Amino acid sequence: MSGARFGPRSIRLQVVAVVAICVLVMVALVAALAGTGSMTAAREQLRQESLVRLDVALAAADLSGVAMPDSYTGRADLPAGLRDRGDGVYTYFDGQAMWASRLAESDRDTISVRLSARPLEEQAATLRRTFGLAAAVAILISCAVGWMLAGSVTGPLRRAAGALRAEPERALPVEEDAADEVAVLVRRVNELRDGLQRSLEGERAFTADVAHELRTPLTTLVTAASMIDDPEVGPMVQRQTQRLRELVESLLTLARSRADAARVAGTPTDLAELTRSVLDEVLGPGEGRLDVAGDTTLISDPVLLRQLVVNLVANAARHGAPPIDVVVDGASVTVSDHGPGFPEALLAEGPQRFQTFGRTGGSGLGLTIAALQADLLGAGLELLNTPEGARARVAFGAGGRRTDDRVAQARRTDA
Repeated sequence: MSGARFGPRSIRLQVVAVVAICVLVMVALVAALAGTGSMTAAREQLRQESLVRLDVALAAADLSGVAMPDSYTGRADLPAGLRDRGDGVYTYFDGQAMWASRLAESDRDTISVRLSARPLEEQAATLRRTFGLAAAVAILISCAVGWMLAGSVTGPLRRAAGALRAEPERALPVEEDAADEVAVLVRRVNELRDGLQRSLEGERAFTADVAHELRTPLTTLVTAASMIDDPEVGPMVQRQTQRLRELVESLLTLARSRADAARVAGTPTDLAELTRSVLDEVLGPGEGRLDVAGDTTLISDPVLLRQLVVNLVANAARHGAPPIDVVVDGASVTVSDHGPGFPEALLAEGPQRFQTFGRTGGSGLGLTIAALQADLLGAGLELLNTPEGARARVAFGAGGRRTDDRVAQARRTDA
């Protein structure tokens, strides 16, 4: 599957590693047992050969009275472990040779023979090479088999994860007659996704309905508040009714965010000119500082893009302190203020609806809506603090163009 990544924690690689380790341990055990048995048998054979050679040497000494050329008389040439033993016939392996000796009180009657253990060393080397080759072949075969078997289990999971990443609004693919654990898991994920989707759609519909129903009475309330003559009560009521009206409009914007995805139109837009008009609208003509660098023309939806910049500038004006600095660098917009900065909880958790921080009141929807709008436009929103204050930066992709899969996903969501 395209886009699959097999990192050190990949289940497939872990299965292959476990299989390889098990095969290696089994081959090592078999090699140890077989090698021990083979070497024991070979050493016993060498011992018997040394005894036969000793009998020949004894017979030759008895017949001729002279020791054979390849035999030893006396105890001087014997290894220490054999030299100090009492009278009798003994065999002794010193690691390099097998000795067979008839020990007697006189050196003339003490006769020994020595057989080199080089055949044992050659046999051990041959066993090591054989089992090493067998281990390599067994590990390769087991890794290939483990890779295929693990792939049959993790393959459906990777395909489901890829489908969920590409089309989060669609059900994950699963065979109807499949009854294995992976199929059960995928079906359960589909059920949870459907339930969450229904809950989200119900929440959006409820929010939109409530906000829509409140618009008419709020308009009347705003008009009535403007008619209050009391110099103390009038401005306070007007501020609160205006704040309530902004909250309702924000709720409507938030509820329509998903529907807006299908209507995003990509047209050439001058990001610098759009930002300059937003500064004049939100802060007033001549307010704020704008720096422009690079080619600021991008392909985007000018309406949604304008709303995004308005939200960032308005948030800086409401919660920060002047001057408001805006930098348009190619396909990115950075809005900075000289206030206390973003709260650490906001930076850690991200924008949350109806979660407000700091001394200035608000609905807690501004940055939430900005994050949604940035996502719809295929851009990334970054919030951070600097020594001067808060900084919000939105950066678009290649020229601000939204990828084809994101556009298709938005259309499927609306459908």
